[in-house]
Amino acid sequence: MSTKSQFIIGGIIAVVVVGGGFLIVKNNASHEKKTTATNKVTKTITLGSTGASFPSSYKSGDKLVGFDVEVAQKAAKLAGYRVKWVNADFDGLWGQLDTDRIQGIANAVSFTPERQAKYQFTDAYYNDEAKVAVPTDSKAKKLSDLDDQKVAGVAGSNNITALQSANKSIIVSPFENRDSATQAVLSDKVAGVVNSGPILSATIKKNHLKLRLLPDTIQKTKVGIAFKKNDAGKKYAKSFNKAFVELAKQGEIEKLSKQYFGYDVSNQDLAK
Repeated sequence: MSTKSQFIIGGIIAVVVVGGGFLIVKNNASHEKKTTATNKVTKTITLGSTGASFPSSYKSGDKLVGFDVEVAQKAAKLAGYRVKWVNADFDGLWGQLDTDRIQGIANAVSFTPERQAKYQFTDAYYNDEAKVAVPTDSKAKKLSDLDDQKVAGVAGSNNITALQSANKSIIVSPFENRDSATQAVLSDKVAGVVNSGPILSATIKKNHLKLRLLPDTIQKTKVGIAFKKNDAGKKYAKSFNKAFVELAKQGEIEKLSKQYFGYDVSNQDLAK
């Protein structure tokens, strides 16, 4: 082959290689742009719930559902996050948050002075009140009728603390979750069960339980999502607060409240 021919072929190959390289660089740049854009839309936040707390967070088949679950997911979507859920007993969720295994807890978490001192809360998305349920055939007509008797509650719940403050004569028996606490009163192991009034009411209605609520309101509280009290937690809370306002104005939180509780317990101040 002549020197001239070799030069021409070499030049063609060089152009192809360079051109191919250009195409590769261009394609990679497009891929990176697409990946970056995708990541921006699908940032992941890991939230904790019990997965065994009707109607807040529970399993329907293999799917995690519930009032708090749906509110959190809708708010997260508006804030640009995809939620990864981790399930544990309520008491254990706080340890998961403290050790950064989760970024927040969305499971009917009531505001208390102790929790607010340690954790960063969102604004409240619903209002709650603690009540005690007793068997329908119980002779108890008010809270004081349960003096010196056992009342079940969920370990780590502020409802237990509130009950002890309201009536020191009642003996509190902590259980791992709501189901086991409710079963304790249904099987006559305890005289009653303390929990959120709306949650107790919804559970009694759904499962046709032979329980009734005592008229006493032990405490009124507000419920939000708890994050760690650091810069990241403040950022999460701010973005979720903005989303809560939008959801409230759309009527979504009220709609979900009526779906899961049978009536509206949403924080109406959010929509103002």
